[in-house]
Amino acid sequence: MTSIDGEDIILTGDHVNVSEEVKGEYVSSAFSSGILVMLRQVTPEEEEEGIMRDIIRRIQYMRKIMNLNVTDYVIVNILPPDDRRGVIEKYKEYIMSETRAKELSIGEGGDLVNSWDIEGENYVIGVRKAT
Repeated sequence: MTSIDGEDIILTGDHVNVSEEVKGEYVSSAFSSGILVMLRQVTPEEEEEGIMRDIIRRIQYMRKIMNLNVTDYVIVNILPPDDRRGVIEKYKEYIMSETRAKELSIGEGGDLVNSWDIEGENYVIGVRKAT
C-alpha cells in the first residue's frame, strides 16, 4: 500500500502490465531461473573459432570414414578460401593436436578428399594416414 496526496492506494497484479522488449541487436531466452539476454553480433575472433571447430569436426569425421584408429596419425591438407588462409595458419597447431595430424599444409591432396561448405564458404580438406 502507498499513499498519494493523502489517499491510500493499493496496486495489484491487475493494475500492472509487464512485458519483455529486446532491442534488435540482442536476443533473449527464458529459462527456469530468469532470462538470458545476449548481444547478437559475432566478433571476428568468435567467427574464426567457429570455423576452426568446424574444420576439426570435418577432419574427425573423415578419420572415421577411413576407419583409422584413435592412435593413428594423419597428414592433412586444407584448401580454404583465400581470405581464410590466415585462420588456418593461426590455429594450425591446435587443429593438428585435436586431429592427431603430423603435418598440416595449405593445399589439396590426400587419400580421402572432400569439399565442405563451412559458414557459406568452400573448404577442400584432404586426409591420409601418416606412415
